[in-house]
Amino acid sequence: MARKSRAIQSRRERPAKPALTPAGIVAAEVSIMRSEGLERVTMRRLAGELDTGAAAPYVYFHNAAELGAAVLAELLAEVDLSPVTADGDWRGRLLTVLGVEDQRAAWAVDLLLQVTTAT
Repeated sequence: MARKSRAIQSRRERPAKPALTPAGIVAAEVSIMRSEGLERVTMRRLAGELDTGAAAPYVYFHNAAELGAAVLAELLAEVDLSPVTADGDWRGRLLTVLGVEDQRAAWAVDLLLQVTTAT
């Protein structure tokens, strides 16, 4: 049986992987959440996206809950809190996006911010 010859590639010829950073890890998790859904986010899936080992994110985050809090903070930072209504209530913009009635959305946002702060 003839052996297939394979080209051996030196590590020096391969491009280096980008360095892991907390911001890069959070961005990768947000990307997975948006493209595949929250239920697909696991440490193994995240490590695959980052092309690293499953334990590597733990260098930057003590546990999955801490990483989750960083992801939540990132997502909350994307919410436009600028006044959009005559009385300056920023929730009006959020209501438009979510399609939720005023009172329920106001309670939900308040509760979300309370939980985030308490965590």
